[in-house]
Parts: sequence; C-alpha cells; structure tokens
Amino acid sequence: MKLPENVKVFYIDKESKLGALELLKGCKYVGFDSEFGIDQLEQVESIALLQLATQDAVFLIDTLRLTSFEVLFTKLSQVLATQHLVGFALE
Repeated sequence: MKLPENVKVFYIDKESKLGALELLKGCKYVGFDSEFGIDQLEQVESIALLQLATQDAVFLIDTLRLTSFEVLFTKLSQVLATQHLVGFALE
C-alpha cells in the first residue's frame, strides 16, 4: 500500500519536532493508533509508537525517544482541544 503523494509524513523523535502537530488543529477527522513495547518477559511496557493521521498528514511519534510524556500530552491537548472524540479503544 502506498500513501498518496500529497500526504506528508512526520517522524517525531524529540520534543523540538512536536510543533509539526500544529497541523492537526482544525482537522475534521484525526485517526489514532499506537504500538506497545514488549520487554524480554513478553510483558507490555508502554506505548512505543503513537500514530496520528489526517487526510493530508501522518505523524509517527516515537515515544521511546522522547524525554517527557508530559510535553507530548500537553501539546496534543492544545492541538486537539476543539476535536470531538468519536471512539477510542486500546487492546
């Protein structure tokens, strides 16, 4: 599967790149997915990759490389504050 050429992909692996998330403001729909890290005993550790997508952009957030979840969640709260949550599940 190939993304359309007009879709931009942003790899965010440090807090200084979180500004790209400003593109989420005002989007009608934002898709969300996540991948979890597994330790050597096959126990779930934490979110390893957070994926957000709009019609025009994909954001791959490498949460293991960030130094602060607080900064990430503050930024997401700011840019998604006006969005309506349709559904959410983690399995």
